[in-house]
Amino acid sequence: MISSLFYKAQAEECSWIDLPEYLAGQDLFPKFYHKCKETQEERAAFGSFITLPFIPKITKEIDPSLCFYGALSFPSPKQDLLWKDFPSIIFFLPLYEIRQTPTKTTLYVRSLHSSKSLKPAITLEEPSFLDERIDNPTKEDWTASVEAILQTIKNRKLQKIVLARKSSFSIDPSLHPFCFLKKLLKEAPSTTTFALQTTPHSLFLGSSPEKLYKKEGTTLHTEAIAGTRKRSQNHLEDEAIKNNLLKSAKDNKEVLHVKNFLKKELSNLSTKISFSKKAALIQTEKLHHLRYSFTALLKPDTNDIDLLKALHPTPAVNGTPKELALSSIQKMETFNRGLYAGTVGWISSLESSFTVAIRSSLIKEGSLHAFAGTGIVEGSNPLLEWEELDHKISHWKISCLI
Repeated sequence: MISSLFYKAQAEECSWIDLPEYLAGQDLFPKFYHKCKETQEERAAFGSFITLPFIPKITKEIDPSLCFYGALSFPSPKQDLLWKDFPSIIFFLPLYEIRQTPTKTTLYVRSLHSSKSLKPAITLEEPSFLDERIDNPTKEDWTASVEAILQTIKNRKLQKIVLARKSSFSIDPSLHPFCFLKKLLKEAPSTTTFALQTTPHSLFLGSSPEKLYKKEGTTLHTEAIAGTRKRSQNHLEDEAIKNNLLKSAKDNKEVLHVKNFLKKELSNLSTKISFSKKAALIQTEKLHHLRYSFTALLKPDTNDIDLLKALHPTPAVNGTPKELALSSIQKMETFNRGLYAGTVGWISSLESSFTVAIRSSLIKEGSLHAFAGTGIVEGSNPLLEWEELDHKISHWKISCLI
């Protein structure tokens, strides 16, 4: 239980702020950034009044100005120094918070701190990549893993599993990591963009099309997203690609696993559930996906701890059945996913919102590690799935992918 004795934040109206450049200029950690794909609301939070290694339980009686920001990693027993700056669970109550819509900017200052002590924004330059790429797994190992999984699926032990790849690229170590956040906002404006930095040495960021959930009071909104096609700049070709995806038995099977999972888990936490009867298309700048939308009326005592335990990770990043898919991923993947395929967001007594942390990267020590995954079901083709991984990191416009 979180006490209401914390200092309330003082609100100040401000002129518009370039939040990535403003966050880059501050020397307080952790730093959190989020831009919602639906509302275009931006949030930035930095400095910690209190940091928690667990999910806070916030009841409706707690003042809504107390908003905790944070993230949960994808479950993995592997130890990996690459992620040493990021706990598997972290939530913090910020010293400073900025909420910005297209028409209004508000700065919240907590405790005895003052906005006068904040540092100015810094100008961020356009980032560039060096022509070097290291894939984990290699294409050959990936093909072997997918073929082994397809045999397991044929034997009816698994229905779906999401395999991931880490592609590492060299970058100029003198670049400020937040310049890559600005690049994401430019290249993928139709997705939800997020970033988390706990120390000056590492930055986790991404542009996700998928919401884990948004809760307002006892009303919850979520979505099942799966199936992928690369978009075409030619309108007629793009329409044909959309129709192909809608009719694809393989891709519809993949998204149905996520839909059925959400129906089952939400039925235990809700008094009423409604969802779209047919898969619809959503699109980003680069890709098409299949989607089912959900709305649920939660039981009065349902909290974010319950929701995150039930919904994270979904079959969109894990597989079906859940525990077998998870154990298979942990055996087959040779790297720790860390925050990739985890979830980032915030919790308050008024609302909570979490994004599935896909299409994401970790910037550290002169490298950008880009993560992507793809669902393997009956009918999957190893080489086509490898190409899909490339499509999913194409928002970086990395020269060695072209």
